[in-house]
Amino acid sequence: MEAQGLGIPFKVLHGSSSMREIRTIYRSCSLYVVAHCEPIGLPICEVQACGGIILTPYARWCHAHDLETPEPGCNGRWPQNFIVYNNDRQQLVSELNRLKRDYNTETALENVKLDQANFHRGNATELAHFVAMVEDATIH
Repeated sequence: MEAQGLGIPFKVLHGSSSMREIRTIYRSCSLYVVAHCEPIGLPICEVQACGGIILTPYARWCHAHDLETPEPGCNGRWPQNFIVYNNDRQQLVSELNRLKRDYNTETALENVKLDQANFHRGNATELAHFVAMVEDATIH
């Protein structure tokens, strides 16, 4: 793993953990590397709410977070807390070195509040729409 070669401590999450354990991990880490497609990305929202930065090799893996075109394969505008490194090792190493030097939790939290206020605070209209769709069995 690139982080190991750069002297950046890391933890690989696998298996299951309690929500308390997961939140403790998220709050103790600055970066979260997406290892597979996250269609909705609730873990991504939680990482950002804890002040973390998201690294993903492919934009389509986190398409729900694209601020302009939330579709698979999108090329829109990304939140400041997202780094899409296009599966390019040199770009990943460069971003890891930059973050190692410049990362700031307070800045990361402010960025999520600015870029993704609905993910940070919620959106009552969208929640009501979702509940209505569940109630009328549009979704299960």
